Amino acid sequence: MVRRDWILIVAVVLVAASTVIASFTAQSGLGERAGWLASVALFNTVDLRLSWLLPLTVDAYGIAATRIATNKARYSAEVRGQAFHHALAAVAVSVVANAVFHLLEAHVIVLGGYAWVLVVAVSIVPPVALGGLAHVLSVAARDEVEAVAAEPVEDMPVIPRQVHEPVVPPQVTQVPDAGKPNADTLDEPPVVDVEVQPELVPGPDVDASYRPVAAATFLAEVVQGEPPTVRTIKDRMNVGTDRARRLQAYLGQLVEVTQ
Repeated sequence: MVRRDWILIVAVVLVAASTVIASFTAQSGLGERAGWLASVALFNTVDLRLSWLLPLTVDAYGIAATRIATNKARYSAEVRGQAFHHALAAVAVSVVANAVFHLLEAHVIVLGGYAWVLVVAVSIVPPVALGGLAHVLSVAARDEVEAVAAEPVEDMPVIPRQVHEPVVPPQVTQVPDAGKPNADTLDEPPVVDVEVQPELVPGPDVDASYRPVAAATFLAEVVQGEPPTVRTIKDRMNVGTDRARRLQAYLGQLVEVTQ
C-alpha cells in the first residue's frame, strides 16, 4: 500500500487556495474599477456581484481548455494543440488582470482621463472568452464525430493481397471429325467451335502512390502509436473521405507493426 505524503498534499492545497483567493480578489476588484458594481439576487438569499463574473469567466475558460488539451485518449494532437493555445490565452488574461489591479492599487498607474480604456478592456473579456470556448468545443466535437465514424475502418481485418491468375488465352476446341472429308461438305471449311474466356485483368491499386506520402507525412503519429483522424488526413493531404479512411487503415496497420 502506497503511503500518502500528507505534507505534500497540504502544501498543494495551501498554494491552490492562496492562488485562487488572490487571483479572484484581484480580478473582481478590477471588475469593480471597470464599473461592474451591480449585483443579482440568487434565490432571494445570496447577492451575486457582477464583478465576480470576471474571474469566474476567465478561470472556467482556462479549465475547460486545459481539460481538452491534456486528454490524449479522446482528442487528436491537432485538437489538443488548439486547446493548449486557448488555455495559454486564459492564463495570460488572468496574469495581466492581476498585474493591472495591483498597479492601480499601488498608484503606480493613474488612469485619469483614460479610465475608459480599462472599462473597454474588461468588458470585452466575457464575449471573447465565450467565443474562444465555443470554438475549441466545436473543434473537439468534430474530432469525436470523426472518431466514431472511423471505428468500422479501424476494426476492419487485414485483407491479404489477392494474387490474380494469369491471363488464359482463348481455348479452341475442334469439333470431332471436322478434318475428315465428307461427301456432303467436301467443299466447305471445317467447323471450329471457339470458346473465348474473358481475360482476368487485375484492377489498379488506386492508393499505391498515396501510401508512401501518408507514411512520411504522419511518421511522428505512427511512432507515437496514434494514427491521425480522417479529418486530419483530408486536410493535410487534400484527399477525399474514402481515400482518407483507407489511408487511415493503412497507417493503423503501420502502428500495429511498430508496437
